[in-house]
Amino acid sequence: MAREFPQSSEIWHGDNLELLAELPDESFTVIYIDPPFNTGRSQARHVTTAVRSEPGVSGSVGFKGKSYQRIRGELRTYDDTFDDYWTFLEPRLLEAWRLLGPEGTLYVHLDYREAHYAKVMLDAIFGRDSFLNELIWAYDYGAKATRRWPTKHDTILVYVKDPAQYHFDSTAVDREPYMAPGLVTPQKAARGKLPTDVWWHTIVSPTGKEKTGYPTQKPLGILRRIIQASSREGDWILDFFAGSGTTGAAARELGRNFVLIDQNPQAIEVMRRRFGMDPDADSADTVVPPLEDTPATRAAAKPKTPKAPAKPRAKAATAKAPAVKAVKTSAKTSVKAPAKAPTATKKRAARAKVTAQEPPLETEASVVAEQIVAEQVVVEAPETQVAPRPRPVPGPGLRRAVPLPESALAD
Repeated sequence: MAREFPQSSEIWHGDNLELLAELPDESFTVIYIDPPFNTGRSQARHVTTAVRSEPGVSGSVGFKGKSYQRIRGELRTYDDTFDDYWTFLEPRLLEAWRLLGPEGTLYVHLDYREAHYAKVMLDAIFGRDSFLNELIWAYDYGAKATRRWPTKHDTILVYVKDPAQYHFDSTAVDREPYMAPGLVTPQKAARGKLPTDVWWHTIVSPTGKEKTGYPTQKPLGILRRIIQASSREGDWILDFFAGSGTTGAAARELGRNFVLIDQNPQAIEVMRRRFGMDPDADSADTVVPPLEDTPATRAAAKPKTPKAPAKPRAKAATAKAPAVKAVKTSAKTSVKAPAKAPTATKKRAARAKVTAQEPPLETEASVVAEQIVAEQVVVEAPETQVAPRPRPVPGPGLRRAVPLPESALAD
């Protein structure tokens, strides 16, 4: 039996496969899922808080030398182990296909262990023509392996419901800075460039404001980019492995509606706190309050441009002698300020003026050189007479008679 479709954004607690079956067909424009990566272990993270402590009490030293104590809170866990991963995932991907509208797009976030198997399954469900992109989210944080290339990326497979109707708007996406801004015009550098299929984006900072303490939390910037490109304001977004609720947070900022589903009670608690809901309220209270209409929320809904690159610092000017102001003495005399040194431009002008007015002076060396040139005598070489080339003497084999010169006959 189909559940009545929600009128506004909601958080649902329960088995996602059972809850998905209650939703009507073609209800969502974007479905993003970040299923367990099947690493063979349970993900866990302790929630810690920093509390000011009295002087002399052991603890970490923070800003301005103030002492803090780290208090370890509850342990938040997430089951990442499945005996048969694909038997678990396949029926949920079939539900995703059913729930996508004709303009809809599915984003499946996986790690390198399962991404290739997932693509084979998604090709079978959606068809190979519906494959749109393989996105690579690259980051550089955490420990690095020494006996292989460190794995510092996740894979996001992108499939569309209908290759002829899907929605995609690259102009609505947050832009990123050029890697070589000096090779483009200042206008292009200020605007930034459109992302490619490789997204360099940091993970959620362990000490940043975005952190919720949930083990598998994803950065808000990744989800903003997905929702901006593949949906319009007012569209519906679905995430049925919601975790910390980053999909809902991005959709809420951008003016989209959403449904978040998770079976983990700790995930539901984290999401309730994140959206300003009472975490201890009745589980039937699933409606997420909308954001207040303020200049800050309106600005967050617009595409972001990269920060302007810092201008290069000007070279340090040479130290100038301090100007001496006129100081009156008792004898009514004053000390005048020294005249300013002429600038380079004035020096060049004065040098050109002197050159034009005065002819160059002849040095002693130049006069001697002129005398030597004047006294030089040109010795002409005698003409040489070239002897005429002797004519060949006819040999016995020549039949043609060659007349001899008269001088030879006279002898």
